[in-house]
Amino acid sequence: MISRREFVALAAISGAAYRAIQGATMSQAASIASETANEEGRDFIDAHVHVWTPNTQKYRLSDTYKLADMAPKSFTPEELFAQCKPQGVARVVLIQMSFYGFDNQYMLDCMEKHAGVFSGVAIIDENQSGLAATMSSMLKKGVRGFRLYTDKLKASGWKDSVGMQEMWKLAADSGQSMCLLANPDALPLVNAMCERNPK
Repeated sequence: MISRREFVALAAISGAAYRAIQGATMSQAASIASETANEEGRDFIDAHVHVWTPNTQKYRLSDTYKLADMAPKSFTPEELFAQCKPQGVARVVLIQMSFYGFDNQYMLDCMEKHAGVFSGVAIIDENQSGLAATMSSMLKKGVRGFRLYTDKLKASGWKDSVGMQEMWKLAADSGQSMCLLANPDALPLVNAMCERNPK
């Protein structure tokens, strides 16, 4: 078992550090990586962070969530920076917070306010009209992927879903990723979708 901090350190290992780490324990490897990051300016990337705000008047929760579900009450970029910057994290991939459903506006506003710090993974409705325009617009705003929640039942419908087929094709053409949060029983169906969309 390694801590999140150790994992982030390992993810930022340079080639030189990697050679030094070969044969070391995980704890020793994290320590070496951290020292290397200090020498190289500590420019880690955290690849998975959610942010949310207590301002539910401007950024409304989806119908499936209520205020009591927000624990803690907020985790704004400023609160994130207080945690991550001392650890050498300079850039962050924001993952759309489930509190907001398909409304990605808070994440997009944070990305715009802190340009160059954040990129994003959005959640969109593949059945909405104007899917291509939505995905293209989000790409211009720094959205590099789309999160898909699935299990066996949901994934079994993908082959017959015009929207899902279009979403995978458009994302492949634009270089955006499909970022899965999937139950294990869905994996054979996810694999089949990947085979149908080799790009």
